[in-house]
Amino acid sequence: MTAQRCTPPLKVGLIFSLEPVFAALFAWTLGGEVFTKRGAFGGLLIILGMVTGELSKKRRAPIKR
Repeated sequence: MTAQRCTPPLKVGLIFSLEPVFAALFAWTLGGEVFTKRGAFGGLLIILGMVTGELSKKRRAPIKR
């Protein structure tokens, strides 16, 4: 969180979008959860949505007058 102040918002958003990946990894390795194709596909959709949302913010830069 300390480095967040010095990092551009786009990078912070993309880094934080990896949180579900690490949560799934820890649930699978330490929690003993079963890793299925359906769960992996759902997780991929979530991550793609988050990354797409962050990247679309960059493209919609405010118009400077």
